[in-house]
Amino acid sequence: MPKRRQANFNKLFKIRPLVEMFNKRFAQCYQPHQKVAINESMVNFKGKSSMKHYMRDKLLKRGYKIWTLCHESAYNMKLQIYTGRLATEKSELGLGAQVVTDLCEELYSKNHIVFMDNFFTSYNLFVLLQAQKTFAVGTVNPTRKFLPKLKEDKKMKRGDFDTKVSNHDVAFYKWMDKRAVNLISTMHDPSNTTSVNRHV
Repeated sequence: MPKRRQANFNKLFKIRPLVEMFNKRFAQCYQPHQKVAINESMVNFKGKSSMKHYMRDKLLKRGYKIWTLCHESAYNMKLQIYTGRLATEKSELGLGAQVVTDLCEELYSKNHIVFMDNFFTSYNLFVLLQAQKTFAVGTVNPTRKFLPKLKEDKKMKRGDFDTKVSNHDVAFYKWMDKRAVNLISTMHDPSNTTSVNRHV
């Protein structure tokens, strides 16, 4: 096992071949349709480990964090165990973007649509995916860099929305429900709108 300060050090050294075998077999057994999603899941663990995490909002609050790429049918196509630091330093976009690019690399240039939450989303990531002919949609933290300023929350009432589109055809949305919902997308046209009935 490489020592901690060596470039190829990895906390998962002993099980890395097994994880890689799983990912290879997942890809062999199933060809995904257009829609896929990236999210995190927790594996329950109560022992001592430097890789154990606490996530307040999860049903399983303590354990190992696993990044997953899943098909819309819930089939897991690829997984990555989070060790507490980046396995490589090849991305300057942050941890969320690194996870997305690692998991989606085999999907590039196939017109897939990747759905994700605001942990992963950023303007530069969506531009990068779009250059690879991969669409992306997700909620976004409005304080992220390079996002436009949309209408202030206090000037909006439930049902109101505001949109803008960048020079790279990345669309930004704000829709007011009980509170503002911010979205970013490279596959939607803000001029296409519809009305829905709210049941709750």
